[in-house]
Amino acid sequence: MPTLTEIKKRLKGVIGVRDNTIEALTMLKTQKIDLEYLGKLISDQHAFLRDNYQVSHPKLDLMCSKAIQNGAWGAKLTGAGFGGCMFALANKENVNNISNVLESFGSIFIAKIDSGITEDVSY
Repeated sequence: MPTLTEIKKRLKGVIGVRDNTIEALTMLKTQKIDLEYLGKLISDQHAFLRDNYQVSHPKLDLMCSKAIQNGAWGAKLTGAGFGGCMFALANKENVNNISNVLESFGSIFIAKIDSGITEDVSY
């Protein structure tokens, strides 16, 4: 059974993640997306998950830190936690630096911006 202190910590994390997500979504709906600020919000999400939910792992924390130190705007774990998956938001000029540093941790997958769906698709 979690203690009252642990419950408060998790609630603080839930509220923090919710507020952070609302702020990011609001910004993403605007005409001008500030990628540096979005990166900060992503890193803040990682901190909420690490500190309040306690679902991170020292290796993931190190990977996120290394990505930011090598040019990423932000980085965070992804999934439910306790795994070994994270993502970093970066411009294309820093992708090679970041991937070179993170290669020693495991497989690297680079996702690029695409035009997305360009026609109406009905199911």
